[in-house]
Amino acid sequence: MPGQKDGVIITNSVSKPSLHHLPKSDTVSHRENSTLKKFLPIPGLVIATVISSLLVYATQHGPFVLNGFYNFVENSRTSVQAIISILTHILGFGHLYVLTSVISLSMRSLLQHYAHTPDRVKMWRALSSKSLDLSLPFKLLLPAVVLIALTVLPSTLWTGALTPNLVTQNIQLHLPVPYYAPDPGGKAWNQTWIPNAPHSVLRNPFGTFSYTPAYDRGRSMINTAAGVIFDKDRLGQRPRSDKSGFAYSSRSYGVGSSVGLIFPANEVIGLPSAFSYNETGYATNVNCSFNASSQWKIHLAKRSDSANVPDVFYCDGGTIENPIDRYIQYSTTNGSNIVAIDADANHIDPRASGIISVATGPGAYSVLNNTQCSVTFVPTLFQVNVDVASSNINVTKLGTDVDMDPTANANATFETWTCNPLNRSSLLKNSTNDCAVQTVQGQPGLGNIATRALRQLVDLSILDISLQQSDLGEMFLSEVQDEELFYTNSGNSPKLYVPPSTTAPNLTELVYIAEQAFKSLLDDSLLAFSSAQLALQYNSSTKNATMVATVNAVEFGSRPYVYSLFAFNLLLILIMAEEMIRTKGWKNLPQNHYLDLKGVIATSMTRKASADIAATAAPEKETSILFSNPSDQVATDMHVHLKFDEQKGTVELVGASREMAENEHENNEEKSGNEHKNNRRSLLHFSKRLRKAMTGLSECFDS
Repeated sequence: MPGQKDGVIITNSVSKPSLHHLPKSDTVSHRENSTLKKFLPIPGLVIATVISSLLVYATQHGPFVLNGFYNFVENSRTSVQAIISILTHILGFGHLYVLTSVISLSMRSLLQHYAHTPDRVKMWRALSSKSLDLSLPFKLLLPAVVLIALTVLPSTLWTGALTPNLVTQNIQLHLPVPYYAPDPGGKAWNQTWIPNAPHSVLRNPFGTFSYTPAYDRGRSMINTAAGVIFDKDRLGQRPRSDKSGFAYSSRSYGVGSSVGLIFPANEVIGLPSAFSYNETGYATNVNCSFNASSQWKIHLAKRSDSANVPDVFYCDGGTIENPIDRYIQYSTTNGSNIVAIDADANHIDPRASGIISVATGPGAYSVLNNTQCSVTFVPTLFQVNVDVASSNINVTKLGTDVDMDPTANANATFETWTCNPLNRSSLLKNSTNDCAVQTVQGQPGLGNIATRALRQLVDLSILDISLQQSDLGEMFLSEVQDEELFYTNSGNSPKLYVPPSTTAPNLTELVYIAEQAFKSLLDDSLLAFSSAQLALQYNSSTKNATMVATVNAVEFGSRPYVYSLFAFNLLLILIMAEEMIRTKGWKNLPQNHYLDLKGVIATSMTRKASADIAATAAPEKETSILFSNPSDQVATDMHVHLKFDEQKGTVELVGASREMAENEHENNEEKSGNEHKNNRRSLLHFSKRLRKAMTGLSECFDS
């Protein structure tokens, strides 16, 4: 055979090798290696199935709530993209490996039973290796083109299914809210107010908390009420009288004290972006009018003889149903600085309403003189909606509810500070002979909580006053300005009305302003009580309310990608299972692989050529290279090259052992060296002859 002295000619006309050419140990090794290759795609497919199933489960059960992971995704976008890119390439490669392995194994099985044209074998090779062989006919090239186009599908599906999206999720949590537990000893919310008596106060970075807010946060309450027109200014902000930083979009109704004081957050979920919960409070209704016959008046008690000493005024009076309180005021402006308010619960009236009466001195505040209001406290269930980002609280009514005050029922009693009418002399002497703690009977909507809220209006008119002006009076004038500004912007004219002393007009814009102010002050008083429950009596005066919180969450991928990925993965499982069943686990596959060029070369040799190479490479072992095995060192050490025979016009692929190849390389080097020497001698001989000829030619020209 040509070239046999230098190597072995590889031909296609070879005898079929048999297993007896291999030792038993090599045969077992080949079988184990073949089995491993057949089932190597299964672990990757199992991993992909588990991950795709978890993604489907996560999609159906909502986003993933973990604050630390959310912050990592939000703050490390570049790192997250890099991780997702690596994972999608790995998992996408796993899917493609399954697909190409099934194609390759099935083709190896088909080659044993059916004859195929070289072009069709090349097509299967292109499909198995995901390559594009342009030498194929179009009808055979098309499947390879389609497969290559589909190679981007797995990684695309994995990218769409694994990319984390920052979303929000509604979850249920518990939020402590104020609870008015029975307090028969009067140690907390049910304590009796007595003038000049000490009261519990807590001051911390969140504000000042007590059951007497007129004393401890009265100025903040007045400032809030000064800018309130609840029914018209829908976009206004009502700041709370504490330091929580939150504000109400409209009325508070005394609920929502937990917001800003108790944070519904932990390390797992973080701080919610929004939340809502239900809380019981009072829907306080205030209806005002002018009553020219009101008995609540301001009287001069003592005129001062010096401009530096204030005049003394006293405020007293009563109604037909109930006598009302009295107190002393001082003024250096002839009483124009006085706005006297009396507010009390009318426990005799079966309507269970409170009464507010206003009396003023002469001057700017006199437009409020003889204002009289009735107040009702309706137990109501409210929904508190909180936007944490904007620090905004919105309260809406849900319907009536059971009264939160244990004393607000016909079978309950509580103690309150009450005074009977006094004569002028005893009042000037600050006599309290006719003032004492009295026991009163509660009524629905009119227990101790409502009674104490009304009492704060009285305390505000006593405390927030100077010798020149009243903070309450300035609050009302500020609201008048707000009302005028509202009508100016709307193009209408305000209907402010100064009532004559002998008439009782219907509701006007002025009494409307009074209603808004008293609603704000009463809401803030009730809010102060509930805040004090949290700050002063947290362990015994709170209960858990169910809260729906909107928290930050991470959602992996989108539904179309997740479900498409799961379907594609299931399709690969079905294809692989069908082929395994059809081929009985790809049983009896030939050891050599038509895609393995090394195996094709080795197994295409004649038995004698194989034996010669094996004997030369490992003479001490009985071995062969008739089967391709990656661990077969003999086949690995084999060398091949193309050999041209110009006389015969043939090209031969010659295989040889390493030693044979090295010997041939040395022979070629020696032959090449000899040829180089001969060429050099010829060149020198030609050069000598050329110089001799040139010399002769020169002598000829000279002669």
